[in-house]
Amino acid sequence: MSLHLYMPGGTPKELDSATWQQLFLAWQEQCNPELHGGVLVQFVDSGAMQELSRIHQGKDEPTDVLSFTYSPPMLGSSDELVCGEIVICTEVAQQNAEKLTVTLSVEYATLFVHGLIHLAGYDHASKEDRKRFEALTHGIMETGGLTPVSLW
Repeated sequence: MSLHLYMPGGTPKELDSATWQQLFLAWQEQCNPELHGGVLVQFVDSGAMQELSRIHQGKDEPTDVLSFTYSPPMLGSSDELVCGEIVICTEVAQQNAEKLTVTLSVEYATLFVHGLIHLAGYDHASKEDRKRFEALTHGIMETGGLTPVSLW
């Protein structure tokens, strides 16, 4: 079984699905994740993200993106095997885009790639991990013709 992108709730109007597919393929090529099934991407408001952040990170505030790996894959709502999930907060993304003076589509793409890299097992806890994470982010985004925003 191969990896595929699964966005059941649709995408915000700022997103170009062809670019996201290109980023998804570049991630597979550059990170070679050991995952099989669908990667679910969902967009939520700040209230939903705050609840997820509280439950999974112990922080009572919304964050921009969260990612979850499911091993073994779980069965999604339409009998889709889901091996990973990326949740992006539309309101925090909008605030980030304004603060960083980038388009919302670039901010969404950066958050998407950030979540994908986490799904592949990478983290950015140490300075060295952060350098590797940033290099992967830039490499994937450049494949899609985009320049990522600053991650930290």
